Amino acid sequence: MVSNSDKVRIIFGLKIRQLRLEKALSLAEVAVKVGFSVSYLNEIEKGKKYPKSDKIMALASFFQIDYDELVSLKLVNDLEPIADILNSTVLNDLPLEMFGIEASDFVDLMSKSPTKISAFINTLKEISRSYDIQNEEFFEAVLRSYQEMNENYFEDIEGVVENFRVAHSIGKTQIIEKDFLKKILFENYNYSISGFESNQYPKLTDIDLIWKEPSKIAINNQLPEEEITFLLAKEIGYQVLGLKGRPNSNPIVKVVSFEAIFNNFKAAYFARALLINKDILVGRLTYFLASPKWDSDAFLAIMSLFNTPPYVFIDRVTNLLSGHFGLNNLFLLGMKHDSISNKFHAVNEMHLRQLHSPHGYARKEHYCRRWLGLSIMTDLDAKPFICDSQISEFSDSNRKYFVISVAYYLRSGEKRSDTIGFVLDSKLKSVLNFVGDGSIKKRVVNQTCERCGMKDCKERAAEPIVYNLKMEKLSVLEAVSKLKF
Repeated sequence: MVSNSDKVRIIFGLKIRQLRLEKALSLAEVAVKVGFSVSYLNEIEKGKKYPKSDKIMALASFFQIDYDELVSLKLVNDLEPIADILNSTVLNDLPLEMFGIEASDFVDLMSKSPTKISAFINTLKEISRSYDIQNEEFFEAVLRSYQEMNENYFEDIEGVVENFRVAHSIGKTQIIEKDFLKKILFENYNYSISGFESNQYPKLTDIDLIWKEPSKIAINNQLPEEEITFLLAKEIGYQVLGLKGRPNSNPIVKVVSFEAIFNNFKAAYFARALLINKDILVGRLTYFLASPKWDSDAFLAIMSLFNTPPYVFIDRVTNLLSGHFGLNNLFLLGMKHDSISNKFHAVNEMHLRQLHSPHGYARKEHYCRRWLGLSIMTDLDAKPFICDSQISEFSDSNRKYFVISVAYYLRSGEKRSDTIGFVLDSKLKSVLNFVGDGSIKKRVVNQTCERCGMKDCKERAAEPIVYNLKMEKLSVLEAVSKLKF
């Protein structure tokens, strides 16, 4: 968060730096003349220190500038774009500290080429408007970047969970029930917990939980027990981790700040780690991954050991595949099927090491129906869960992935799938013994129908308009190159 005092320091520092550069002087040369240490003057220029009035007077005298002009908040000439950024919400919207960047460092970078950087930021804003990217989507993208930077494994939260387990005498194999969590919330955190009937409030059908300060929650009575258990574990996560800013509903209806999105993520991570013991799952996965044959039932059997929704289990698996098995060249993609429009939507996404394919950024295009995460939903029928694997090879490149998908029904009757995909490389083959199982299905896939040039595809849901346009441009370029004159 960039406060008004931050802005004052940053603008003053930028002015001093600009005046020094205009005179082609080094930090040391100016510091000697005004009686400052080099480090102190450097801190001033970076917006980290604001000098007292006598020191400001010394600087004003040296640079032959009026005192009032020096301390004013107006930036002149080519520094004006920085003032626009400082007075906008950009620096507050960007949680720079998460990535080890101070606002003053960001502004220092801008000051070296303010017009270009400002134009770049404005371009990003224009792209956001063009693609109708909302604030919450921007925040979620930043959060995904943070997850990816940490390879989706957070040792500090894992440690807090282990301490909590010890403090409450929770055994490794103990199935944590909702009543146990309710008792902790009542006795330790003075929670008030009630329920609401969503059939009496049609607008709240898709709302799982509503929170009011300081510790009152109402939970949708239509939720299955494992969903309620997860929500209660999240509430404990908010308290144990000391998280203040938070959304007032789950799922989030209104995004107030990035802090709320970030704290919601940390509370959910705590809940997953609490309900799915790390040592137990690592042990089960070690045995599963060593098998020479792919076994869908075995994977579902591991999932059934824990009192959590499928998407929570899949998320937890990715934590440990990265944190304990070193499989960090992977993606996670959650998809929903809308039975009315017969369209698929991405609802959860994460990519480690790179932006993998498939991914859920297509928006208005039609995702490839050959993706396992989509095709598996057509096979769901009356079963509560199904699981399958596939080797996917992209038709427009040499990319190959081994993917695992779980599909299931939501309480709304919609279908959902959660897919973990791995780059098919030597590291994967050394850890997943069953990757060489010849019975695993292999399919040629692509990103979207609009971008796919495959002929006679029975699963095609839209014409390849983007692909055709690309081919037309290539043919024009070829004709240009052959023209002789």
